[in-house]
Amino acid sequence: KNLAIISQFNERLKDFGESLQSQAKQLEKMNANILVIKQLSYKNQSELLRTRHVLLKGIFEATEVRTPTTFIVLNSKLPPEPSDGDKEKMLDFV
Repeated sequence: KNLAIISQFNERLKDFGESLQSQAKQLEKMNANILVIKQLSYKNQSELLRTRHVLLKGIFEATEVRTPTTFIVLNSKLPPEPSDGDKEKMLDFV
């Protein structure tokens, strides 16, 4: 009777050991996936910082322009500039 109990106990230990090995393998896979995700996160963060730098540089360069960057060619002359009184009337109308 004792041998049967010991045999059952050994089988349960064997099943438990196999279960632990399976869980350890799954844990290793999960750790590998986490490392990949972290590396992608660092790459994304680096790319976002570079993009921010490029955008800010473009904005500052655009605001530092001293000469016109666009010209309009008209077929006729523009009317004369309105007087200050006319400007006020136009602003009041709007």
